[in-house]
Amino acid sequence: MQDLVEVKQSLSLNEKIEKLKQQIKDTNKPSLKTSENQQNKELKLIQKLRYLEFYDSFDVGSCPEEWHCSQCKEVQVTKKVADETTNDMEGAGHHMKWTFKKVTKWVCEDKESHDNDWKTEEKCRPEVRMEIRREFNAMITREREMNNGKKNRNKEKELIDSEANQVQTIPKIVQNNVKKVTKTEEEPMKAQNTVNNFHSDDCNTCIRMRNLMGEILPHPFNVA
Repeated sequence: MQDLVEVKQSLSLNEKIEKLKQQIKDTNKPSLKTSENQQNKELKLIQKLRYLEFYDSFDVGSCPEEWHCSQCKEVQVTKKVADETTNDMEGAGHHMKWTFKKVTKWVCEDKESHDNDWKTEEKCRPEVRMEIRREFNAMITREREMNNGKKNRNKEKELIDSEANQVQTIPKIVQNNVKKVTKTEEEPMKAQNTVNNFHSDDCNTCIRMRNLMGEILPHPFNVA
């Protein structure tokens, strides 16, 4: 991957991370005009920052006991050593005999600094660097695949929604079950209504209904 920053000895890793964070913050100032070049610069800085943070958090295991840093010192210590001897007179078999011997031992007063120095040295090895970069590139590839998959799913959903909106709803044809009255059946019904609802010739409403409609519908008696 291009444009990935190399970790040099001139600045500590934490210093590099903080410097990149400040640079990214400066590119986001409102006073600066947002242009394509400015956006590309910001993306490169973010990518470098992500690599350094990934580099810093990459696990290379524990520091081996035989490794010594610049602050380690070799000192003499008294050590209790077990020595197995045989006592034939008592017939008690093997007995453990303890002796004290002076031995040299490497010690470091600053354990945290000791471990950090080893991790820094270990990560500077070419094979470890290649492994870190390979893991970082794999992570970026997975993220891009996930983002592309999400975009494709969103496009498919939009297409389905668009097609669904274009489908026209066909109205259901409701059959009219009401029996239609034929003209031959209508005349006797009007005559029957007239007979049933007729009050007298004195009812003005009866006279008007009969003249206008040909039948008399139910109504109150009206003499006006």
